[in-house]
Amino acid sequence: MARRLTEEQIEEIIKCFENGTNLDILSQKFNCTKLTVTRNLKKNLGEIKYVDLLNKNKSLAGKFKK
Repeated sequence: MARRLTEEQIEEIIKCFENGTNLDILSQKFNCTKLTVTRNLKKNLGEIKYVDLLNKNKSLAGKFKK
């Protein structure tokens, strides 16, 4: 059976994502798939807020690459 994330882990994922951590890093840190991270973020943040934060994080990542 697949491992489930604890409530504490989910809260930490949300906090990290809101602070700009990308999905790849979160999935590695919590030893789960990007799909699991995404599913939990969408469930807890809502689709609109998730997409807004995802776009914000991508634009921030682009600034650091330059």
